[in-house]
Amino acid sequence: REHGLRPRSIEKKFRAACEYKEKNINNSEVMSVLQPIASTRWMAASEMPDGEWATQYCPIGMHCGFAKNGCPVKIERLGRFDLKGITSTPNYRKKLNAFYLGLVDCLQRRLDQHAADTANLTEGQTYEIFDLAGLGTHMLTFSALNFTKDVLSAFATHYPSSFRKATVINAPGFANGAWRMVSTVLPKSVKEKVNIMGADYMDVLRAELTEEALYWVDAPNEELVHAPRRAGEAVPEPREEAAGAPAVAAIGDSPRDGASP
Repeated sequence: REHGLRPRSIEKKFRAACEYKEKNINNSEVMSVLQPIASTRWMAASEMPDGEWATQYCPIGMHCGFAKNGCPVKIERLGRFDLKGITSTPNYRKKLNAFYLGLVDCLQRRLDQHAADTANLTEGQTYEIFDLAGLGTHMLTFSALNFTKDVLSAFATHYPSSFRKATVINAPGFANGAWRMVSTVLPKSVKEKVNIMGADYMDVLRAELTEEALYWVDAPNEELVHAPRRAGEAVPEPREEAAGAPAVAAIGDSPRDGASP
C-alpha cells in the first residue's frame, strides 16, 4: 500500500531497499551475528548494536506480548528519552542510528518468520505504542526532529507495512503540531494508522491488548528494555539452526540465515 500497485514502481523500491540495507546494515559485523538470531527468537532492545548504551537513555520494549489481533506489541517511551545523556556521548548520532536501524531490521526479520510460522501475514506487523509521558517542548530540538524524520523516512521506505496500528498515549497538547512536522515524510496510508490519545487511553488498550502486553505498558524502564524477558529470566541460548539453515528471506537478503523456531 505504501508503494502503490504498479509492478515497476514496486521493483524500483525493492531494489532501493536492498541497496540501502546493504550499505547501512548488512555490512555490519555486529548485525551479521544478530540477524540469524533474530529469525529464531524474539530479541530485546538491549541486545541490539550499542544496545546497552542506548537503552540507558531510550526505554524501548521490542516485543511486549501480543495484541488481541495477534500482532506483536512494541513500546517506545519517547517522553522518557534522555536527550542530554544521548548527546553527551561522542559519536552519539552514529551509535543511535546503528541501534535503531538494527532494532528495526531484527524486528522485521522476526516478524517475517512469525508471519510464516502462523501462516498469517497480518501477524507479521506490529502494534506500536508510543508513550509521550514526560515529553516537554525542550525535547523538540532541531536535531531531535531531524533524527525522528530520518528514522521515519527509512522505516516507511525500506520496511513498508511493518506496523498495523500505532497508538500514541499521554500526548501533551503540543504533540499534534510536532507530529505534523515529522510525519511529512510518511505516506497517507501510514499516517492513517496512527491514533493520538491523551491520558485516557487505558480502556482502548484493555480492549485491544492481552494481559501480557498490558503488563509491559506499566513495567519499569529497566525491565522494559529486556522485554520479552521479565526480571530474572535468562537470555535463551542460540539455536544451532541459526548458524546456517535457511529461513524466510527478508528484503535485502539472498537468502537470509537462520531458521524458524
